Amino acid sequence: MNNKKLPYLNIISHLSLLTAGVIWAASGPIIKLTLQHVPAGTFLFFRFLLVCILLLPFLIIELKKVNYSKTDIINIIIIGLLSQSSLYVLFISYKYTGALDVTIIGVMAAIASIWLGNHFYKEKIDKKLTIGLILAILGTFIVVIEPVMKEFTLNVNMHQKIFGNFMAILYNVFWVAYLVFSKIIMGKRSLNLKKDLSVLGIKKGKNNIKPFIITATSFYVGLATMIPVAIYEYLNNDVYFNILNISTTGLFGILYMAFFGSIVGYIAYQFGLKFVKISDTAIYGYLQPVLTIPFAYYL
Repeated sequence: MNNKKLPYLNIISHLSLLTAGVIWAASGPIIKLTLQHVPAGTFLFFRFLLVCILLLPFLIIELKKVNYSKTDIINIIIIGLLSQSSLYVLFISYKYTGALDVTIIGVMAAIASIWLGNHFYKEKIDKKLTIGLILAILGTFIVVIEPVMKEFTLNVNMHQKIFGNFMAILYNVFWVAYLVFSKIIMGKRSLNLKKDLSVLGIKKGKNNIKPFIITATSFYVGLATMIPVAIYEYLNNDVYFNILNISTTGLFGILYMAFFGSIVGYIAYQFGLKFVKISDTAIYGYLQPVLTIPFAYYL
């Protein structure tokens, strides 16, 4: 690629990550609000269904261009499980804890991405960055145990909120795994990661998979995994939900997360991720709590 084009590509990549960051900053409070009207599994099912219908013609065109191997397909499924199916864990965390708490805990993903970028792709960490990481870890730890401190003064349900916080931590583990694995199947070389994946029986496919293919196919994996959950919620008397009786708030939440939270957000993020270092994504993780505050306040 012409070096003169690289600065522009770098700027576009960061703008893509920033776009995704702003969209997802609003997503937390919107998800929290929507879950008061729609069960988590049903919410995700209809979100994925809309996305899959809209992306289907474009995906068919792109899939015809490359003959993907069995290993490529397995890797695409793994990415779908890590990025989309894992959202059910995130939605459960929103049910039991605050949207801002979940966002602040998400700083853990930024911290882990810097360390893993250094470990797998030799991205440098200086002393100032190390101090920042330590402070971020301490801050995240305080947020996780905060319900214990509030229980006796604000009548907070300690056990439920701690459960929600730890579900948020679990989701961030999946998210970081998605970040690292995405880089390698898009063509980024890492001998350390290759060795670690081989232990798990995971191999690099023969093709460098395009960001759009990774993003679009991941939604079909998410849809497939949410079908049994949505059926359970429909049949279970304690959870029963009928889409025909959905409120305006519930409908808005599903539409926002389908169009912006899914299609625009993930395609922008996946594009940016292809051309920047993993550690560069950390700044957007740090920005998330700041960007979320106004949305959380008004919603």
